[in-house]
Amino acid sequence: MKSLLVRLRDDPKFMQIYHVIMIVVGNFLLAVAYGLFLIPANIVAGGLGGIGVLLNVYYGIDPVNVITIATWGLFFLGLIVLGRKFALKTLISSIAYPLFLNLLSNWTWLIDQVSQIENKLLIGIVGALFSGVGVGLVFRSGGSTGGVDVPGFIVQKFLKINSERVIFLIDVIVISFGLVINVESVLIGAVVALINLIVIDRYTVGGRNLVVVHIISEKYEKINNFILHELSRGSTLIPSIGGYKKESKMLIEAAIARREFSYLSDYIRVVDPDAFVIILEAKDVYGLGFKSHTTNI
Repeated sequence: MKSLLVRLRDDPKFMQIYHVIMIVVGNFLLAVAYGLFLIPANIVAGGLGGIGVLLNVYYGIDPVNVITIATWGLFFLGLIVLGRKFALKTLISSIAYPLFLNLLSNWTWLIDQVSQIENKLLIGIVGALFSGVGVGLVFRSGGSTGGVDVPGFIVQKFLKINSERVIFLIDVIVISFGLVINVESVLIGAVVALINLIVIDRYTVGGRNLVVVHIISEKYEKINNFILHELSRGSTLIPSIGGYKKESKMLIEAAIARREFSYLSDYIRVVDPDAFVIILEAKDVYGLGFKSHTTNI
């Protein structure tokens, strides 16, 4: 059984199917978080879900319709500005998330039960757990949830500001507008966003937004080219000597975003299953493509 799993894991076609399934499952969990918990409880936790709740409170617009329209609008914006490659990463989520959300919105009995719960913090925590695991599954499978990710990457492309910071700023603005509901909504929304971030981080590569990878492989040239041209990240080639056989090796060192690691991991698995890979948490990375040394953005 174990050998079969190993063979399947090393089969690129199987892994592509597996990742698609995991992205769909992740979007289902995300839809559960918002459709059954956060939206019925009017919790503004950032993102398109938070915007949907706000527009519902302000103007009585169905938040599910807001999320559906905004998701597809941002998908086409990403396609135009960021290109087909980025759009393909978000295509599955752009289809699955609104679909699941619309289906779950018909589960009125459970939604009514959740709406009657007085402990909004408990609802928020449960919703954050579902959301964090769902988004973590999508990231771990090499996908993107779309939504506010799109403006984040657009700003990163043109202004060289880290997309994670842009997305965080958008969430802060959305949560702040929750004051129109009440202060409690803002505080619970902030707690939900924090729990969501922690769960995503721990569920993807088990750490922070950025990681440093050390790779030793006979196919180091192919792997290095993948990092440079497919991930658009820099790398350093470090001559090394094996401690046991004293053989000369080439070590690749690169700093990448946590969501990019799944792409790299899948590629290494196909090109060189015997490659030696170490993942290190990075507190911060300064330089081109990351933080600025001067502005600390």
